[in-house]
Amino acid sequence: MAAESVESKVERLERRVTKLERVPGQVQELGAQILQFRSDVRGEFSAVRSEMIEEFAAVRQEMNDGFAAVRQEIRDGLGTVDTKLQDLGSQMRVLHEDVIARIKVTREERPAEGARRGRKSRRKE
Repeated sequence: MAAESVESKVERLERRVTKLERVPGQVQELGAQILQFRSDVRGEFSAVRSEMIEEFAAVRQEMNDGFAAVRQEIRDGLGTVDTKLQDLGSQMRVLHEDVIARIKVTREERPAEGARRGRKSRRKE
């Protein structure tokens, strides 16, 4: 191995020192970039947060409007169903009264038929 001359050692050492002297400036520059990045990210997140709040409020309002429309449709539908049920109840009453009247007429006719044939009425009094 050849011995390195003092001159080359000094030059190499000077290059190293020069590089090391730049390190604090580079660290400061990197620190400034990090601070700028943090500020940018904070601003962007704030903007995104604000936009999301607005969008969620709009969606919430749309949902409330939609639900209100559905509730109104249900109310209207229930009113129609109620009306139809009332009509059905009236029809059922009429049919019931008709059946009762027919039963009464049928019972009144049977004893007369039974007497003609010589049968006794099954009806107990």
